[in-house]
Amino acid sequence: MATPKISIISAAAFVRACAEDGAQQYTLQPSVPSISGMVSSMAPPDMSDVPAEYHDFADVFSDSLSEKLPEHRPYDLKINLEEGTSPPLGPIYSLSESELKALREFIDNNLRSGFITPSRSPHGAPVLFVKKKTGELRLCVDFRGLNKISKKDCYPLPLISDLLDSVRSTRIYTKLDLRHAYHLVRIAEGDEWKTAFRTRYGSFEWRVMPFGLTNAPAAFQRFVNDIFADMLDVSVVVYLDDILIYSNNPADHWKHVREVLCRLRANQLYCKGSKCEFHRDSMEYLGYILSPEGLCMSEDKVKAILDWPVPRKVKDIQSFLGFTNFYRRFIHEYSDIVIPLTRLTRKGTPWKFDNKCMAAFNELKQAFTHAPILTHWVPDRQLVMETDASDYAIAAILSIYLEDGEIHPIAFLSCSLHNAELNYDTHDKELLAIFEAFKYWHHYLEGSADSIDVVTDYKNLEYFSTTKVLTRRQVRWSDYLPIQPKGDSQYAAVNPHNFWPVFTQEQLSASLRATFLEGPTLRASAIMDIDKLHSDIKQAQPSDSAASKGLRQAKSSTPTSPSWWSIDESDILRLDNRIYVPDSEGLRLRVLQNNHDHILAGHFGQNRTLELV
Repeated sequence: MATPKISIISAAAFVRACAEDGAQQYTLQPSVPSISGMVSSMAPPDMSDVPAEYHDFADVFSDSLSEKLPEHRPYDLKINLEEGTSPPLGPIYSLSESELKALREFIDNNLRSGFITPSRSPHGAPVLFVKKKTGELRLCVDFRGLNKISKKDCYPLPLISDLLDSVRSTRIYTKLDLRHAYHLVRIAEGDEWKTAFRTRYGSFEWRVMPFGLTNAPAAFQRFVNDIFADMLDVSVVVYLDDILIYSNNPADHWKHVREVLCRLRANQLYCKGSKCEFHRDSMEYLGYILSPEGLCMSEDKVKAILDWPVPRKVKDIQSFLGFTNFYRRFIHEYSDIVIPLTRLTRKGTPWKFDNKCMAAFNELKQAFTHAPILTHWVPDRQLVMETDASDYAIAAILSIYLEDGEIHPIAFLSCSLHNAELNYDTHDKELLAIFEAFKYWHHYLEGSADSIDVVTDYKNLEYFSTTKVLTRRQVRWSDYLPIQPKGDSQYAAVNPHNFWPVFTQEQLSASLRATFLEGPTLRASAIMDIDKLHSDIKQAQPSDSAASKGLRQAKSSTPTSPSWWSIDESDILRLDNRIYVPDSEGLRLRVLQNNHDHILAGHFGQNRTLELV
C-alpha cells in the first residue's frame, strides 16, 4: 500500500476534501487527562488519617500532584525592585560532605519537579544549611540582599488574636495543613532571574515561590484570603498555610469541610493528610489550644519554657523573653515579673545575672504552670476590667460574667512604663492603666450593651473626682475615658477595691467633676486676697517658735552684724527678704492651694509652683 501524501491544509480545505468521493475519514481527538485520571495512574495517597467521608477528595491529599509545577495565575509573585538597584552577587560557602549530599538531593528533586531551572542570571544569592529538630539538613537561600531592595507588599497578615476570637463558642474543629504551600504559587514570568542562587554545582533560579522572600507571606495570604473570602470568620480562619474550619454541630461541619476541600481542589492546593486533624472538640492552632470552654497554651510550649536553660548572655535573655512574650496574654503582671530581665537587655548595661534576675526567671516559669484557661469573648455578656499600677508597670485583667454567675478571665494585659511615665504620680499611673486597657481592648468594649465595671484603687482615683483642674494629659484621658464612682456596696465583700462603671463616651463626657480650659490655654496667676493673707501671717508669727526667734534676731541686727531675718514696713517678718509663713492656721497649705490648685493657677509642676510661692 502506497504511503499517503501528507499536506498541511486549512480547515475549509479539509472540509472540501472530506466531501470528495472515496475519501477515507479518521477522527483524531486529543485527550487531556483529568485530575482523577492522573491520580489513578500514580501511587494512591495515604488516606489513613483522613475520615472515610472525605476519601472522594483523595487528589487533594496527593503528594505527587503537589510536586508538579503549577500553572501561572493572577496570584503569581512579582518581584518589584527599587529604582536603580539590582540583586547582589553572593559568595559560595564551603560545605561539609553531608551538606554537599543534601545540596545534590535538593537540586535533583527540584529540577525533577520543575520548581527550579538552571540560570544565567548575572546575580545570585548564597545558600546555607540549618538543622531541623529531626537532625535533617534544610537548605536555605539567603535572600537578604534581594529583600533589602524589593518594594514591599503591604498586604496584611491577620492578627492571631483576631483569628482566635472568631472561633468563639463553636464546638467542633478541623485543621488542614497545606503541603508545599509556597511552591504552589509561581514566580511571575520575567522575574525568575531575580531569585537566582549560586552553588558549586552551578546557578539556579526559582520558578515557584521559595521561602525567604520578603513578599512571599503577603502574596500567599492574599491568595488564600481570596479563595475563602465569603467563608472567613464565618466557618473558616486562615493564617498562611494553616486552615481552621469550625462549626457548632457535626452536620454543618461536614458541609464546611467539604466546601473547603472543593475550593482547594479547584485552585490546585494540596494538604498533607498526616498533619491534618478532623472533627475534634479541641484543637491546637497557632500555638494555642482551642475548645468550647476557652483558650489555653500548648503543653509543648509550656514544657519548652519550663525546660529553658539559665541564660548566660544577653542573646539568651532576648530569646527567652521573645518566646514567653507570645503568651503574655495568659500571665498576670507579666511586665512586672520580667523587669529585672529586661534591664539586662538595655544597651550599655553590663551583664550581671544576679539573684533578682534568677528569681524573676524562675517566677516567670512558675507563672506559666498556673496559667488559666482564657474564656472566649461573648458579645452580649457583661464585662469587668481590673487594673493596677506599680512603680514600673501597669497591668489589667479583662473578664466576663457567664451564665454560671462566675467571672471568667478573657485576657491579661501588662506593659512596662516608659521613661516619662515612670515619673507620673500614683494616681496618674492608675488612670494610665485604665486608659491603656481600654485602648488595647477597644474591639471588645466598644458597642457593649452593658456598662463596663472597672476595678481599681479608689483612693488614687478619688483625686479625679475632687480636683478642680486637670493637666493636659489628664484632660486627654478624661475625654476618652471619664470616670465616676459606682459606690455599690455589693462589691465590697468581693474585692477591697471599689467598682467604677464606664459608659459610652458621650454619657461620660459630663460625668467627671473637673474644670478645665478647652483649646488654647491661658496661663494666669491665681487671684488671692493679699491683704487678708498678710494680716493672717502677721498675727500668726508671734506664736510660731521659729518666727519668735527670727523676730529677736531681726531687732538685734546691726550693719556690722547683719541677720538673715528682717522686718518690713508692714511689720511682717521676712527671711532672706521673703515673707516667712508660719506653720500654723493652715497658712502654708492655703498658699500652696492658691498657687497650684486654684482654677487660674495653671496646675504647674513642682519647680514652677515653687517659683510662684
